[in-house]
Amino acid sequence: MPRAHGIGANGRKPDNLGMGYLGQTPYAKTWFDLGTGNAVRGNNDRYLHTGRVSAGCITQWSPQAGRPRTRISFQAGAAMTKRLALLLWFASGSGLLCAPPSAMGSGAVRSPNPSFSLDQSALSQPDTIAAWLKQHATTADRRTAQRYFEMGVSAQKQGNWSRAAKAFGESALFFPTPAALKGYGDSLLRDLASVRARNRDTTQSGADLSRSLAVYRSALAAEAQLKMLSAPALAQLRADESCLSEHLAKADATTTTAMTPARSADRPAPASECRPLALYGR
Repeated sequence: MPRAHGIGANGRKPDNLGMGYLGQTPYAKTWFDLGTGNAVRGNNDRYLHTGRVSAGCITQWSPQAGRPRTRISFQAGAAMTKRLALLLWFASGSGLLCAPPSAMGSGAVRSPNPSFSLDQSALSQPDTIAAWLKQHATTADRRTAQRYFEMGVSAQKQGNWSRAAKAFGESALFFPTPAALKGYGDSLLRDLASVRARNRDTTQSGADLSRSLAVYRSALAAEAQLKMLSAPALAQLRADESCLSEHLAKADATTTTAMTPARSADRPAPASECRPLALYGR
């Protein structure tokens, strides 16, 4: 049986990243170990846990009372799939899961509670973020969002980028502020950089960078609604979005004209000239 996160010589040690979901399940802070992966810095584990943001784990949550739903976001090999099946059988019997898995969401989710009406894909959908804020900014669960934001800041200081991405992402799902979204985008890039370094991968993924660009654009969409950033912070966010957008456009142009040598001015900007690229690594 896969063990719960933290169970061992020191007994059970719940993870506070589940605190926003205690109203939905008493198991919100319990993480179940699935085996090897990259979810926990220095521990190389993956977990099944309550939440809406995955950085390599399997997350589950219930968008509305009486109609639970499971969100799965990970890639499993045969051994882990078998282990997962056993754990899902156990979890269903214990009340952690109450419904069959559903497909990943499309951003906005039908829920009577606005705090649970977004999913992870919404973080890279500027229009969805803007529309949600227009409707729910005054009723958002800002207290829970702030607690997650503080967890993200703490994880950043520790260099735990996977955990920081989860925390900032959860914060943004409860209340998508520009600071939370920017923190999420930055942490994603740093987490991917650590994975690339560990795997000695020197190539850049357009998909990775495009996803982060969309998150930065969501942060700008949130700022347009909330007006929360200082002038220097907003200038930096705009610079991050602009240089990453330009880099991807030039990279795409270089790829489509590969038969023609690119002029130096047409080549993507080096990482030293673009902060997001510096976070992601050369």
